Amino acid sequence: MMYGSRYNGINSCFERFGFMHNGIGMILVFILILAITVTIILLLTRNSRHKSGDSALKELKLRYAKGELSEEEFLKRKHLIDM
Repeated sequence: MMYGSRYNGINSCFERFGFMHNGIGMILVFILILAITVTIILLLTRNSRHKSGDSALKELKLRYAKGELSEEEFLKRKHLIDM
């Protein structure tokens, strides 16, 4: 026997350290994957909201430049977009 009588392949590693004991390790891995996924989704949606606000502001400035909006209306709408 090359590794001695105590070596039992990869299963002995899990038994010795208790990582997969009663499924706790699987739950922790699932929570980690879930947290990473939620973080990615939040970052992507935050960036898309910011881009849509930029296009709305450009449209508002264009309408103000054409004279379709008064200065008061422009400032009011700009404040709403910035919120």
